[in-house]
Amino acid sequence: MNINYSNSDAIPPHLYPKWIKIVFIFILALIAYTIYLIPKALRVRNDVKLSDMFFKRADSLFKAQKFNEAIPLYKKSSYLSWEKKPIKLAICYLKQNNTNSLHTALGILSTAIADTSNFNEIVKALPSKYLPYIKPHHVYMGKIHIHTTYNFDFSELEKEEPTEYKKIKNAENIYLNFIHTNPNN
Repeated sequence: MNINYSNSDAIPPHLYPKWIKIVFIFILALIAYTIYLIPKALRVRNDVKLSDMFFKRADSLFKAQKFNEAIPLYKKSSYLSWEKKPIKLAICYLKQNNTNSLHTALGILSTAIADTSNFNEIVKALPSKYLPYIKPHHVYMGKIHIHTTYNFDFSELEKEEPTEYKKIKNAENIYLNFIHTNPNN
């Protein structure tokens, strides 16, 4: 008995229908892209763990009232705590009690979202003369969207940091000149 294992009825690869070739190439490309993304996914996972570690460390420093040490760690932490991070960072800046830090904190708070307890923390940390400038803009799904309406008084900044004051005044003059020369804008 002579058994022939070669299949003479099989179609050679160059005669396959075009759609089979396209599907095969698509599957190979999908596999290659998945293999390409694996190291990136691992890197992102490690970054998320590192960011979480930074946030937890910053939180422990915040509770210990070491605000100067907590600020860089809050900045290094990423999107994990997109609601808590700006509030805590702003409170750290407010606790430093200088004009530059206050301006930075108000800038951060202008787009912040807080819950009631966080908003109360901000109100306690904010110097009383600035309280009228920070308002709950609206409440959505139990969260307070903060809005700052502070018109900065640069007289304190002029005394504390004259170079910063000059930069701000220069930028303000450039803006005013632009408005006067281009009234349609």
